[in-house]
Amino acid sequence: MKIAWFTPFHRKSAIGKVSQAVTRELARSQQVDIWTADEENLHETSLRVVRFGGLSSHVKWLKEYDLVVYNLGNHYPNHGRIFQTSLQHSGVVVLHDFVMHHFLMGHYLGNRLFQEYSDAMRRWYGADVPVAEGGWTGPLFRVWERDAEVVQYPLFEEVLRGAKAVIVHSDFLRQRVERATGLPTATIHLAWEAERRAATRSRADLGIAEGRVLIVTVGDVNENKRSEAMLRVLGAHAEIASVVCYVVVGACDTPFAERMQALCRELKLEQTVRFTGYADDDSLNDWLTHADFCVNLRWPAMEGGSASSAIQMLLGKASIVTDTGVYTELPDECVLKVRPDHELEDLASHLRTLIRDRELRQKIGDAAGRFASANFSPATYARKFLEFATALAAYEPAYRLSNTVAAELRAMGVSPEMAIIDTVAREGATILDGDYDAPVLRKYTLRGRPIA
Repeated sequence: MKIAWFTPFHRKSAIGKVSQAVTRELARSQQVDIWTADEENLHETSLRVVRFGGLSSHVKWLKEYDLVVYNLGNHYPNHGRIFQTSLQHSGVVVLHDFVMHHFLMGHYLGNRLFQEYSDAMRRWYGADVPVAEGGWTGPLFRVWERDAEVVQYPLFEEVLRGAKAVIVHSDFLRQRVERATGLPTATIHLAWEAERRAATRSRADLGIAEGRVLIVTVGDVNENKRSEAMLRVLGAHAEIASVVCYVVVGACDTPFAERMQALCRELKLEQTVRFTGYADDDSLNDWLTHADFCVNLRWPAMEGGSASSAIQMLLGKASIVTDTGVYTELPDECVLKVRPDHELEDLASHLRTLIRDRELRQKIGDAAGRFASANFSPATYARKFLEFATALAAYEPAYRLSNTVAAELRAMGVSPEMAIIDTVAREGATILDGDYDAPVLRKYTLRGRPIA
């Protein structure tokens, strides 16, 4: 099989790192080309790398491939050109995030496409969605600026308009995708490689006071990662704050991050809490190697998979997570879970438990390591990917018929709720021995799918 694998591929991209590992495994039995819009500081690979720009002339070359794969995540600069290509040539979309609203805002807001944004919101969520008339300068409810609201309008449905099938990294997202689109969808755990290697600096070099329990959170400082909850607990419980060093390893250059640093000073936590800013791989490895345990909270859940959890579990670290989204699916013996509606209470209780019980930290970390080794390996990902790709080949006739018929129905002015769709679906099922149904055709008609 000849595969075109579209992905960001610069070294700062976590999805690029995933792609590096997965394509290396796929290339053991398949011909794989990496397609990327990035031009420098790329991950190392022995595979052919095809660079494509903003023009669509490259699309004609995709007909040479048996399968085209598009990695899409919630960051427009990394994935915008990949998305535009997927609308011109259908393929399998690897959907890395549940919330794709911010990604689409990079396109809509950047190009002042208010009507397109309004149409997309109403297409998927009905006529009463909170999009005001009057364009970007009108009384617009800026959904994308509020985490609690944006999860109600994730818009992942819109970025799947060019998909013939979807791969996700959690069952919670698979269920949402299947319900919204009717597309063939597979859950494959996120692939990650975490090499156990010695730290380049000691705890003393890192400035960790002797006897303190080191707690690490990985990721950019933003509201979704619940750093404020952690600070509030430390500020309210001096007996916890006095025995730990809490380190947040990630970019810290936003207004919210500045507020968290101010809150740290207000709560007099300067001797307990540290924000490192962006850390390279060696520095991140140092912090995680020495960490006694990790805190990996998320609320609301916007990811489709969690690279941070995969790293920590592969390194055998116990961690505290929020009981939501992909984190809910982690086995209870591998993590301690915080209920979103009892966040401060549960977080304080779990912190006390892990601080005082070294053996429990080791037990949870060992279980996490075993689960991660079995489920997050690139070899496992590649095997399940190829199984899904083989199954899709059998679905291809139904896909092409649905795609073509939906386009004709749209040209006739047929809308998804009309009875003619059920009639056409019954005829399609007769032709294809039942591998065809009205919900799929209805969603294809609604989506405005391209014909590959």
